[in-house]
Amino acid sequence: MLRLGYRPRFSVGVVAGSSVLGMLIPPSLLLIVFGILAQQSIGDLFIAGIIPGIVLTCAYCFLIWFMARRFPDKVGNATALNTERETSMTQIQSIQKSAPITLLVSLV
Repeated sequence: MLRLGYRPRFSVGVVAGSSVLGMLIPPSLLLIVFGILAQQSIGDLFIAGIIPGIVLTCAYCFLIWFMARRFPDKVGNATALNTERETSMTQIQSIQKSAPITLLVSLV
């Protein structure tokens, strides 16, 4: 993120805040360990983590977008984001590259 022009404080906040989502969205090692220790169904814990994970992800994305729109000086320099590497990918290429991730999430 620093290479793309984001401010260090914003970058650390985004990465630290999103680490919570990794503990909640299945397959989560934390949910597996909790299920074993509490003798609960791990499948039920995974199902219980999906909706809160999606809600938190949407809220987090909205707040990052809002902060970038409302306080651009705290986020970073937007001109540094328009690099050749980002603009050279076509829409079909981006769909092809994101398909495995989408498939993995839908299978879980």
